[in-house]
Amino acid sequence: MLLQGGQAQRVRGGVHDADGFVVPHVLVPFGVGDAALGEAALAHNDGRRRKFDVTRSSPIAHRGFVASCHPRGTEQDMKIVVIGGTGLIGSNVVKRLASQGHEAVAAAPNTGVNTLTGEGLAAALDGAQVVVDVSNSPSFADDAVMSFFKTSTGNVLDAEAAAGVRHHVALSIVGAERLKDSGYMRAKVAQEEMIRDGHTPYTIVKATQFYEFVKAIAETGADGDTVRLTSAKLRPMAADDVAALVSEIALAEPANGLVEVAGPEALPLDELARQILRVDGDPRTVVADPSVAYFGAILDDNSLTPDAGFRTAPTTFARWLAARAAGK
Repeated sequence: MLLQGGQAQRVRGGVHDADGFVVPHVLVPFGVGDAALGEAALAHNDGRRRKFDVTRSSPIAHRGFVASCHPRGTEQDMKIVVIGGTGLIGSNVVKRLASQGHEAVAAAPNTGVNTLTGEGLAAALDGAQVVVDVSNSPSFADDAVMSFFKTSTGNVLDAEAAAGVRHHVALSIVGAERLKDSGYMRAKVAQEEMIRDGHTPYTIVKATQFYEFVKAIAETGADGDTVRLTSAKLRPMAADDVAALVSEIALAEPANGLVEVAGPEALPLDELARQILRVDGDPRTVVADPSVAYFGAILDDNSLTPDAGFRTAPTTFARWLAARAAGK
């Protein structure tokens, strides 16, 4: 949330920002100036982070969660490289940043940048102030996904250090650290640890599942005319809301911490899939089955829900579903 120019106002125990996100006011550091925010960005001396106090006047909220981020303010026309910039989230982020006058570079294998081999990475990051990593592994097999995130993240962090990048923004997953049986989630946790241990100031945005991916998840439980999915509740959100927040964070000072964001409602995964299949005209029956794994892990209602202090995305499932139906 960019708290500037009167764009934020308190509503029902929180604040709405210009994009409609809701942040609990108890964690919003109203009145924090650039000097306090700069402490986080400057906590990197000789490759080591200085410790600094976490208080109500700090941009770093209790337990490492960030309630708000302030804009850089005086900087215009930054070069921002988006790793995975041709995908669902990345292309949206590139478009948003470019529309605000920044040089937004989509970095992906199909644009000549390969973060696994390092091909094109140094050239892409030359002169960049910010790197946004929303890339994903082409394989979800345990060893392959771990190798992807460790190799890719390591190469990006090394290239950032050489280029003098001042802010690394990464997209991760709410609750990844709880699902230790999931190879994919273990790989995302490893990525987060590498970013925290690196030398580039950072912000990690942890989001819940996207509405757009529920149909693909349903296919993993398909068996003939039946789809079996867990009935555990998630707080899913629209991909467009994710892109809006990632773009906002990219233009803010590094938090050296986490931002959690989730959708406005907790809904059972099986019911989400059931309604999407109905709108799509898919006749298959969705059956609730608590024993069905999600990316290799068994879920309960708390597995993929955020802790207190998370930001609430504005788009409801009903609104998103209506738009999907209208587009058919």
